Amino acid sequence: MPESKNHIDEKWKNHFEFILSVVGYAIGLGNIWRFPYLAYTNGGGAFLIPYLLFLVLTGIPMFYLEFCIGQFSSCRPINAFSMVPIFKGIGISMAVISGLVTMYYNIIVSYALIYFVKSFASQLPWETCNNSWNSIHCTDRTQNITVNISFLKIPQLEITSYSNLAVVYVTSILPYILITVMLVRASLLPGSHNGILYFIKPDWSRLLDKSVWIAAATQIFYSMGIGFGSLLLYASYNDFNNKFER
Repeated sequence: MPESKNHIDEKWKNHFEFILSVVGYAIGLGNIWRFPYLAYTNGGGAFLIPYLLFLVLTGIPMFYLEFCIGQFSSCRPINAFSMVPIFKGIGISMAVISGLVTMYYNIIVSYALIYFVKSFASQLPWETCNNSWNSIHCTDRTQNITVNISFLKIPQLEITSYSNLAVVYVTSILPYILITVMLVRASLLPGSHNGILYFIKPDWSRLLDKSVWIAAATQIFYSMGIGFGSLLLYASYNDFNNKFER
């Protein structure tokens, strides 16, 4: 592989950084809010059957394959498929898709951090319409008035600041903390037992609906980040003999 097409001199400082980055990439919003919604609307516990099936037959093998290609080639997605010229378009597509997703997904994480921090205030800022970010549809329920304020401001420095805070050391660990906190809190609420049973109660008839299987396959790709090129890129910074299969 020509030197200009790879970055063999750029490596992870340690193996922990690689693992943390991959975990932070594969575990995120798609697991916290999207998976529970899909499970609830697609048969409850029965949804786990197609989900686990696609995980074993598609998710894990493709996850592993992207690691193999990245670590073996030490190249970014666009150049990694140069070994098979007919597949070079795959790398280009990965770069394009990742660019499109990055533009909105990072903003979602930033907004989540903004709401989290501001929820500790004695008066929540979204209780009124006296904010620069209110849209023309904002209605102050306390005064029953509608405020006409431009929604788009460039640049939105607050969002940019919170986006910079959403680094891998935070976003990789935070989902596990949030899931644990929400699980403990929800389990202590009255009627939680009945709620959990209602949520996971299998509706086996839904397995005959092809849309359930499509939703399970889509969730595997979405939650694990397969096909975006990021896994390939992460693995490309590993040493050639790194035992990433562990």
